[in-house]
Amino acid sequence: MRPALVGLASLFLASAASAQAQTVNVNLGSVSQNGSDNSLMVGFPWGSGSNLTLPDNMEQEVYQISNVSTAGGDLTLTAAPNTNPGAWPTNLPFTSGAVSTAAFNANTQEPMPGGFSFTGGTISVTAALPVGPGLWPAIWAEPVSGQGACEIDIMEAPFDNPNQYQASLHGGVGLGQVVGTTSPLTAMNTYSVNIGDTMLTYFFNGQQVAQVAKPAACNQPMYLLMNLAVGGTWPDQYGTPAANTNAQMVISNVSYTPGTNGSYTGGLVSPTTTAPAATVPSPASSASPAAEAPEAAPAAIPTDKQNPGVLAPTLPASCAPDATAPMITPGDGSLTDAQGNVWDISVSGSIQENGQWVSGGGGTSALQISNGIVYGRDAGQSPVNAGGCFTLNGQNWTPSTPGPVAQPASAPATPATPATPATPAASPATSQCTPTPGGAATGNFTTQNGQIIAPDGSVFIAKGINLYDADIGAASQILADFPGINFIRLASYTPSTDTADYFSGFISQMTSKGVVVEIEHHIGAGGGVPALTGSDLAAENAWFGSLASAFKSNSYVWFGTINEPASGGGLGAEQASNIQTIRGAGNNGIIMISAPVEADVSGASNVVVDQHFYGWEAGANPDPSVPGYNPDQAVVTAALTNSISQDQQLTTATGKIPLIIGETGPSTDGQNLDANAQQVLTADQSSGYGNAYWNWASGAPQDNLTDGAGNLTSYGQDVAGYIGLIANAPASVWAAVCPTASAASVTVAQAGSPAATTTDPTSTPAQTAPPDAVTSAAQANQAAQAQVDT
Repeated sequence: MRPALVGLASLFLASAASAQAQTVNVNLGSVSQNGSDNSLMVGFPWGSGSNLTLPDNMEQEVYQISNVSTAGGDLTLTAAPNTNPGAWPTNLPFTSGAVSTAAFNANTQEPMPGGFSFTGGTISVTAALPVGPGLWPAIWAEPVSGQGACEIDIMEAPFDNPNQYQASLHGGVGLGQVVGTTSPLTAMNTYSVNIGDTMLTYFFNGQQVAQVAKPAACNQPMYLLMNLAVGGTWPDQYGTPAANTNAQMVISNVSYTPGTNGSYTGGLVSPTTTAPAATVPSPASSASPAAEAPEAAPAAIPTDKQNPGVLAPTLPASCAPDATAPMITPGDGSLTDAQGNVWDISVSGSIQENGQWVSGGGGTSALQISNGIVYGRDAGQSPVNAGGCFTLNGQNWTPSTPGPVAQPASAPATPATPATPATPAASPATSQCTPTPGGAATGNFTTQNGQIIAPDGSVFIAKGINLYDADIGAASQILADFPGINFIRLASYTPSTDTADYFSGFISQMTSKGVVVEIEHHIGAGGGVPALTGSDLAAENAWFGSLASAFKSNSYVWFGTINEPASGGGLGAEQASNIQTIRGAGNNGIIMISAPVEADVSGASNVVVDQHFYGWEAGANPDPSVPGYNPDQAVVTAALTNSISQDQQLTTATGKIPLIIGETGPSTDGQNLDANAQQVLTADQSSGYGNAYWNWASGAPQDNLTDGAGNLTSYGQDVAGYIGLIANAPASVWAAVCPTASAASVTVAQAGSPAATTTDPTSTPAQTAPPDAVTSAAQANQAAQAQVDT
């Protein structure tokens, strides 16, 4: 593990310029061996020897200052045969160029603040890349501290393909997005990344090409690296470099725009060196109103040679009959349609009609009104209608049929005939699944034939977490940590103090953002809790009745009966009594129950199974030294499928009972990572049912999602990325994850897998997911109780 540089973040913040709103250029004209505040350094700022190549990648070049040129105002990195070999690493067959904007501390063998470092904002690099067998040009960013799983690969191009590169993230949920280009890599193109509050958004010539949840490790000062590698483990599949390889990577400009969340430091930039800016689309974001605002778009974008000057978002003629019709972009105004409805776009790209979020309106780059009809431009999230137009009247978002419908401005507008609608994108309060046949907008959550129907008539798929009752003060942090979240299973350990007054502020904040809060009676040390009877049952029902009455007008407040009760012995009687009490209070909201096989809910409606799934349930491990916890993905997936099938045997008054995997995680006992932890997560994420992950807690260092300080762990970051990915998934993905689809068709769980890395070989790897919680947090308002959740 590399030692941390103590106080580096505070040093960075103290020295950063106080007013940094404008775009600045990084001076590319000065290079020195170890770098300084006024010069780039050669190679990478870590480890003796390995700073001149990447041995873990088995690369075949040594980086030398003689291969870096600043002549003519460009920074040129040249790869060539090595004609003067010596001891490793100078005995490698090729020489090449690499530069970093940090500096190298020869005493500690660590990076230190140098010519340019930054946090947040948008970094853009304009470069012409070489293409050929074995060539691997890359532009990437690493933490100056040398600590944390955050490597942002803005561009890496090992494919020996003039129209293909990859945008990558190593850390968090990971990313390996292959990008196809119309402009060849050998031309001058601009590669950018916006480091937002919760998302990383990648651009090619100002057009968004990828987006992924930002790991917490990226919330620190970063420096830039640019290198031209030759050979290596990854490029080998794309060809072996020729012995006479001679290639150049030419960088003409590096610019940085702090935006609203960024800052920079170092002697290689100056606020007076403003880069030429171009108007480009802002990053697309989640449909959730809680999502971050987009940051400043990349600057210094060259004109697209195929479409000169077309850089601002415009609507195709097939959607906007009148080319002069008024248009707005996110956050800059509103439009009023012929019926008097007022339309606007939030800075996150979500649409509102008369102040109400429009289902499927996320990721919009512009609205335009023509003859009283409002049209929208998709920002590119849908694989079918990327960049296409949509009719936005009537609280929907319908893809328009391609084809010109242009007509004079004075003539009545003829809206395009809608094609079969793509699966709607997420509204803040609903899922993205196709509405159940016959489903109607009721303004409340209901159940119907094995599905949960959201207030707008669409199918609700939970994307959530579990939360201790003592931590409801963390609502804002949770909304920020998990963009796209729509479900919280709130574990109540002490009903005597978990009153309606105690929960009201949290519930108001969450449900106003479209997040369901399920208040669940979480008692007992693990599974097999005996059914409550007598005075205990009466006290439980009194608590349920009080809450049910207090929140009966809020459809986003659900209830959950006792956690993991034992089988038999009056189980059905207890849960039936709970249901009767809640309904008797005039509350017709959703009720979640555990182990329903023995419960009689034939006459009940709006009842949902609370399925739990951990590694021990997947069967025996073939390795006798590792009892249980079979790691075979097919076995794990089959076990979950079987559990779901058993739990859905019951029929309610509205048909088959729906199901949510209300508790899951990488550890069964709360102490040790299960041998099949990853297979369990893959199974439940690809099951087609909603999930809630165990657990967020501020004071339990053994929790999965958070550490002892309330920060997201590596596992927590992965869950945040998964929730964000699902929230922003295109129609094709949501068609797969809805309960009516085959689990085998789901591809979401694999969507963020990185393909390769340019990782610093001495950096700290991402941590293995920590174990599940074994005790509750110290209850802030109540006596602590030891709990185990399995």
